[in-house]
Amino acid sequence: MSTGAPSGWSPGHRHWRINTTITVVSVVIALLSASATIFGVLRSHTPTVRAIVDVPAPSNLPAATKSPEPGSTMCTDDPDRSMSGWGPARPLYDSDSSPYATLDSLWENPNIGDERAFYGVREEGSTAPWSQDLEVKPGKRYVVRAYIHNNAGSDRAVARDVNLAVNLPTCSGLSIGSNAFVKASNTFPNEMWGSITFTSSRTFNLAYVEGSAHLYGNAYGKDGVKIKGTAFLTSAGTLLGSAALDGKVRAGYENALYFTYVVRPQFASS
Repeated sequence: MSTGAPSGWSPGHRHWRINTTITVVSVVIALLSASATIFGVLRSHTPTVRAIVDVPAPSNLPAATKSPEPGSTMCTDDPDRSMSGWGPARPLYDSDSSPYATLDSLWENPNIGDERAFYGVREEGSTAPWSQDLEVKPGKRYVVRAYIHNNAGSDRAVARDVNLAVNLPTCSGLSIGSNAFVKASNTFPNEMWGSITFTSSRTFNLAYVEGSAHLYGNAYGKDGVKIKGTAFLTSAGTLLGSAALDGKVRAGYENALYFTYVVRPQFASS
């Protein structure tokens, strides 16, 4: 009695090869079908990330401008000249859905509007909308605000080493510009900036009201946390954070920050 392969099923016979090929193909198809099912399930649970392109610039700001240098002089005797702006151009979103840590890249924030206009000013005590161009008057003080919001879609995408530096010129003129620079070590882009313009029909300069700088966020209560010193008015800047002043800003509206300080216009004697 033979102990080898059954008669008629030797590898040398053509019908053996055909049957083996059919078996292999069936196994491959089954594996591909299972893979498609598995990955289909994974895809169905993966949110679609959609960057918004060709969104017009905020109506009150020009298109992205080159970043001015911290400490640069932004004073002119032309009261009609606006130095307001924002930058750089970057991917925009309509919700917190960025696949990476990114700052102020929503164009429809229900609280402040277009986040590219994150740097704004208004009269102290006013509830008027934040502006990027404002006429100053004697005897008034003005609150300047920088808004910081991490638009990542995952709470694991923490923005790190978040630093704010403000250029508040000490020069005099009829039109004075101020810039805010926000930097981080792991966001895209790594730096963003915004500019506002103060104007008057009389020559003036701007003075920081000592001790007025505060950071507001859910972790700091209604009174916020006082920012000591004036490092934020230098190119070194100051660290911010959603839970502590450690440079870490977590994703989501609940971790958004408002940095504010107060300025007072000083007018030349007539």
